[in-house]
Amino acid sequence: MRLEKWSSILKDSNDYPENIKHELDVNTIQFAYNDILVRATLENQVIKLGALSAEVRENLISIKSHMGGMHYPKPSWDKVVLKNRAINISLIIGFLVNFIILGFGVALERTPF
Repeated sequence: MRLEKWSSILKDSNDYPENIKHELDVNTIQFAYNDILVRATLENQVIKLGALSAEVRENLISIKSHMGGMHYPKPSWDKVVLKNRAINISLIIGFLVNFIILGFGVALERTPF
C-alpha cells in the first residue's frame, strides 16, 4: 500500500466513532504507518547517497536506526580510541615518574644509575 493511502486512512479514521476505532485497532495502523514512513525515509536517504551496488543499499537500509546514539551507525573505532587513550596516559605517567626520579637525582647530585 502506498504512503498516501495509509495517510488518508489515518486521516479518515479520526472521524470514525470510538467503537469502530477500537474494532479497527487504529493504534496498530498508526504504528505500522510510522514504521513504513521511517523505512521509506531511510530508503530515500540511502538512494540519495548514490550507492550503485544493490547489496550496499540493502546493508545500509538494514542498519537499525538510533543504534549509535549521536553517531549513526555506531562507530567501530570507539575501542581503538579508548586503547589509544590508555596508552597515552601510561606514557605520560611513565615520563612523569622518570622525570621525578631523575630530577631528584640531579638535585641531590647523584644519578640513579
